[in-house]
Amino acid sequence: MQKSDFKKWLITNYPHLKEVTINTTVSDAFFMFTHNIGITLEEILKGSKTLDDYKDYIKRYLLGNGKKPGTRPSGYASHLKYLIEYAHEMGFTNLDSPVIKTKHNDKANRHRILENKSHSISPSEIEEAFFKVEKDPIYGMENKVLKQILLKFPEHNSLEEVICKISVIDVTHSTHVGIHKKKFSLVDLANKILSIDDIDRRIQSGDSTLVDEIATLNGINLLSFASKYCACHNQMVYNSDDYFKFDSIVSKAIGYKGRNYKEYSKKLNDIIISNNLGGIVKVREKIDLYFWYNNK
Repeated sequence: MQKSDFKKWLITNYPHLKEVTINTTVSDAFFMFTHNIGITLEEILKGSKTLDDYKDYIKRYLLGNGKKPGTRPSGYASHLKYLIEYAHEMGFTNLDSPVIKTKHNDKANRHRILENKSHSISPSEIEEAFFKVEKDPIYGMENKVLKQILLKFPEHNSLEEVICKISVIDVTHSTHVGIHKKKFSLVDLANKILSIDDIDRRIQSGDSTLVDEIATLNGINLLSFASKYCACHNQMVYNSDDYFKFDSIVSKAIGYKGRNYKEYSKKLNDIIISNNLGGIVKVREKIDLYFWYNNK
């Protein structure tokens, strides 16, 4: 198994990853080959050891060499997953190996790991989730269709166009507007949106107060819909990244229990800062998808 071959495979299979991310992934994935940490890739591939074991060995190795582990064990493990996937694809081991189960278990345990603050999120994990959503035959295709619709009707000029956009965003983003039909109609919601002064300019500029302005109608809180309506237009029409999408799955994953958009956004911004993810292009859009995809 050669570094150069693994790097070529990464470039081919994960073209969205930046060169610096690929180089870091290769270096971290081959850490066990250049350091005697007490565990081998063969043991992991055969299933006698897991990625959790690997993180423990890394931690012990670093401590034994007078270094603070910090988030490095989780970082090395997240990059080793790519090498494991590569090994399976190249036929180095049985595809039914338990290590694959460990990979999927990360999804089930993501919430617990994050709440315990022992899991550091790497840029490659964020990009990987984004790439998987884009390639997904359901979610990826729906996003493409939604973008085409928003580009066809980018502004707020007619009731019919706004109703069309509300309906598609509601269905593709599970905002459940329809369950409030006894309180208001799509026409009522569309008219409220159309009544907002300078709505197109405010969406383009990323005015976060617009979310709360749209979110309340006849005593119903539509925070999920309002944030996703603004975010979809901001991201897809103006190619910007100024809004987070308020989502119950993401809220649970990050341990947020309120319904305050400013607090929710601060929570996600803090996660971006603490994990040094600010250099990712469209990081707000991608971190939304990261938490949603890995916890849905």
